[in-house]
Amino acid sequence: MKFISRILHCVKNYRGSISVPTASHLAIRPGQILNSRYRIVKQLGSGQHSTVWLAQSDGGLKALKILTDEVTAFQGNEAFELEVLKSVASAQSGFSKKRLLQLEDYFNIHDNHADYLCLVTAPLGPSLLQVCSKFESKRLPPQLVKRVTRQLLEALHVLHDQCQTVHTDIKPDNIMLNTAPLSETEEINLDIIHKSNFVLADLGTAIPPSGPHSRLIQPEALRAPEVITGCLWDVKADIWNLGCIVFELLIGQHLFKPKAGATWSAEQYHLARIFGTAYTKPLPLNVMDCFRRGQHFEKYFDDRGLRISAEAETVDMILQVYNLYTPELGAILTAMLQILPDARPSAKDLLAFDWLREEVHTDAREA
Repeated sequence: MKFISRILHCVKNYRGSISVPTASHLAIRPGQILNSRYRIVKQLGSGQHSTVWLAQSDGGLKALKILTDEVTAFQGNEAFELEVLKSVASAQSGFSKKRLLQLEDYFNIHDNHADYLCLVTAPLGPSLLQVCSKFESKRLPPQLVKRVTRQLLEALHVLHDQCQTVHTDIKPDNIMLNTAPLSETEEINLDIIHKSNFVLADLGTAIPPSGPHSRLIQPEALRAPEVITGCLWDVKADIWNLGCIVFELLIGQHLFKPKAGATWSAEQYHLARIFGTAYTKPLPLNVMDCFRRGQHFEKYFDDRGLRISAEAETVDMILQVYNLYTPELGAILTAMLQILPDARPSAKDLLAFDWLREEVHTDAREA
């Protein structure tokens, strides 16, 4: 678990990017040819455990994600990106091809006594985070949020029900438009946004059935209560995560904003705010019993309930503050943000909620 302790447990506060010690990246330059078929065009992005490059091949432009030597060494053991991408590729659903990143090729590069795994996919366009920046106050129109929500639930339906995999890191940075990458001089425009669909990408921290289901996951502000308290978690953690994202897209800011005080930690305040959306004291016994199994139960609870409390403010009340409340929206968000994981509907069941059945903009590529 040394690798996981250093890599997958170190989560930044804001957007949840994983922070890892410096590992060895493969040195790449434009014009270089990899695996005898991919000519590097330019770098698209970089992180602490991978770099992403645009490459030209006989099959057109491709995105090459090259993992560090350290992450490569732990594939199939404590990191599972290749395994999950293979599972997605074999899923028997049209949604798997449209809503999730598709693996087209992979190979290892041996250089300077180290191996680097290269994952080949189609290049994608701007992220949802970049899309949000085009709107005033970073608030998306409700009709666009419905489309994003529906398409992400379609992605999770495949990932959860066919692949039995938890994404663990759903955030606007990891939700991409299915367009070609923009050039350095191009800007996102509304026409591109409305004609494109959304793809759930970056499966680098996804956990398949064989992986551990108790470690710290998710961006801090989007973290499910069972994760905060150190309970075992499953696919329902993704449902909570997505519920927080839907709120964020509608109101332009995080629903929960963890912050430390003089006598409490940021995590204690976060959990108090979460419980304030659903319960008043005393907490129901079944709720206490659920979280009593968590590794950190005593940090957050005593015999009377939560160690600190926050003002009660239901999901419906918060929506009303922003003049967004409708019974249909309140119903789906309340369902996604149920504090007990087992009470949250599946992605498949959420697709049948009335809010998503209302008219949503589509184009020919969705048919």
